[in-house]
Amino acid sequence: MTEKFLIEQQLNTKKSSLFMQRPSESSMKSTEKSRIFKMKGNEYYSKKTIDLKTFDLIIRLYNKSICLAPLNSECLSEAYGNRSALYFRLKRYPECILDVSRALACSNLTLARRVKLLIRKAESHIVLQDKANTQIALHDIKELIPRISKEMEKKNGESVFASIKEIEKALSILTDKKVIPYDICSGLHEDHLKMLSKKEKESPNSSVIVKTNENEQSYLVTRNDVMAGDIIYVDKPFCGFLNIYDSNIYCGHCFKEAYNSIPCDFCSWCSFCSEKCKTVAWTNYHDLECRIISHSTEDNTLSQTDYLALRSLILGIKKSGSINNFKNDLKHADETTEQVENGDFNPNEKSKFPKWKNQTFKSVYTLPLTRKITNSELQEIAVPTTEMLMSLCKYTDLFGNSIKSTTDIKNNEEIMLIGTILFKLRRRLISNSHFLTFELKTCRNELAVGTCKLKNCCFKLEFISSLSALLPHSCYPNAKICAVDNERFILYALRPIPKENQIYVSKGQLFYEMQKAFRVPALRQTLRYKCKCQACNENWPNLTELYKMPMENPIGYMKNYSQKESSLFDEYKSLLDPILKCQIVGGCEEKILKKLSYAMKKATDNLTPPSVVLCELMMSIAIYYETAFRYSTGYIYRKPPTKKSTIAVSKSDLQ
Repeated sequence: MTEKFLIEQQLNTKKSSLFMQRPSESSMKSTEKSRIFKMKGNEYYSKKTIDLKTFDLIIRLYNKSICLAPLNSECLSEAYGNRSALYFRLKRYPECILDVSRALACSNLTLARRVKLLIRKAESHIVLQDKANTQIALHDIKELIPRISKEMEKKNGESVFASIKEIEKALSILTDKKVIPYDICSGLHEDHLKMLSKKEKESPNSSVIVKTNENEQSYLVTRNDVMAGDIIYVDKPFCGFLNIYDSNIYCGHCFKEAYNSIPCDFCSWCSFCSEKCKTVAWTNYHDLECRIISHSTEDNTLSQTDYLALRSLILGIKKSGSINNFKNDLKHADETTEQVENGDFNPNEKSKFPKWKNQTFKSVYTLPLTRKITNSELQEIAVPTTEMLMSLCKYTDLFGNSIKSTTDIKNNEEIMLIGTILFKLRRRLISNSHFLTFELKTCRNELAVGTCKLKNCCFKLEFISSLSALLPHSCYPNAKICAVDNERFILYALRPIPKENQIYVSKGQLFYEMQKAFRVPALRQTLRYKCKCQACNENWPNLTELYKMPMENPIGYMKNYSQKESSLFDEYKSLLDPILKCQIVGGCEEKILKKLSYAMKKATDNLTPPSVVLCELMMSIAIYYETAFRYSTGYIYRKPPTKKSTIAVSKSDLQ
């Protein structure tokens, strides 16, 4: 069955006909829903203390409120204002100032609200010893005083004038010296910036070699010996897509953490770290996917991988400049695809270490199919593919405005060709895309680690890269992928990898997270194949079972017992315990990673898996990278300016 035939088959259904007759409008923003999330955030804000978990919850609720609030509305101003109050309370003054400015930029802002925000802004500038901006904020406050009504003066005037006096008093002792340097997202430690900078200058081909196995499938091996914790290469994939149900604290374009995110002007499911990313995303793909995915989330009909396929297609068309150019670029792609599937794919060029060609649609469209897909699976893929194709016709002007029915779609060769391309791409994503998950000790929804990953509860994003597609799955991987920022991804070693050894990553659950009885069916469902790694073949116990083995299975424990394991467990306890609790003492300095690398080398040389020590070391290296290269840690643990304001900094009322 051809892709075109399967799409036509779906277009002939009554369901598709009804889909094309549905109203095109969607309630993407909602004042009522926005205020519900804001009030939920206020409930947690009112607690006496705010720990890391509570902060994470409050910020998600406020960010969701911001995403749902209509553009320039009073509701949006209130949500920004409340988020600024949270940052003010946590002494995160640069973030507070930024959110105050956003709140003030909204229309329909009451005088009382404007004055309150300006006072908070002035107080923040004072703590940062920014005399010039404090003067500007104070001037703006004083300009509003004559406009304050008698009613407001009666209720709030006394506190307003008291605040003005405190600000003037603090301002009088400020000098014109340099403002405290304090970036909002300085994020990465200097050690990690050096690590990234050095590796990013190198081509991935300087670290890996493409080889082909007996089944004519391409894979990657290390060019040299790699130590645990080493960065193998830095990759910039063609396309990625955040977990749509957990996306409001990450940038929808560059994927870095953005607790101060700004929303799309039209939809409520996508937000960004800056106006720059927002503009680039809108230009490259979001203008078309915005309404499509908004409608889809209402019906819950498309999957994460469907969204990735849709964005990849739109990005490919936009990069080509037009649909005609896009078709010409792929003119011989199907022939190339056949060569890839026959094992002739070799991305290396004649130069010693050429740059990897990873930024074209063709590079992912011609990725190999690692196995044959059954007819029933093809029919399953046809359903969402057809819906996405109809959505492109119905909710966007990509094909003009004359497409009104399924018959119009079937009779348009250009649309059917794009549908066929989308179908083939969707097939390739099954085995070639990667899901990135958080290596945290506990699930934010308090699920067991295995259950969390099985339900994709805390996964961050899915991406497609012609380079990382050559990394097969293993339940006992020797490497892992981590998202950084600016659309960068790093592949780092979890265990020592000798020269010319194959590199494996996990595309699902690791053996120590989930029992084989649950892990294998999950892998069949997502990757559509049976895993044959050592952990599966030998049915290794998971980490929970390993912990319980001395008491519940003493015979099995004595069989695998090693005195060396006990001594290494005791030796590394003080190093691993804080990391496994996500409490890395002293920050993520490179010396901690070096200690982990040395410990893993020693454990690998002396222990045979499955081993508690090896598992805990793998987890610790992953947590280190997750903590070091993500931005949330910076928001909580970076120290605020040590010099305090001379004014009394009180908690501000929420809206």
